[in-house]
Amino acid sequence: MTAPRTIVVVNNEATTLVTGEAVYVSAAVDGTVSPKVLRTDSSDLAKSSFFGAVVMNIASGQKGFVQVDGILRIPNPLQDGPAWVDGDIIAFSAGEGSTGKYTNQPPDNWGRVGEVLNEPSGGDAFVFINRVVPQASGG
Repeated sequence: MTAPRTIVVVNNEATTLVTGEAVYVSAAVDGTVSPKVLRTDSSDLAKSSFFGAVVMNIASGQKGFVQVDGILRIPNPLQDGPAWVDGDIIAFSAGEGSTGKYTNQPPDNWGRVGEVLNEPSGGDAFVFINRVVPQASGG
């Protein structure tokens, strides 16, 4: 397995982005390779393009890291719907930046984040970030 890839970004939100929040690229930054990012929201098509997950809290207007693949530790994740279990496919939900259980129903099929490797059990979750949405079999 290869090492996770992280990208330096600039928080384009008015508030701090916290570890584990899903983000999308909102704009390029002139004179730097760091893209600006905002929280995702699957209820808004313009905000539903998942780029990665915040690695450590990023204050507004500051640079930080977003992980775009590999295994990510999410401390005390916000969970929408039933509790996560190992193997669940998760996607960000209609609440900005939160991740919820993958339902394979619009709009959540746009926001796939990855697979739960270790259920939270009241603590940290480990998620394998993999944005590829499985195709239905042609049976």
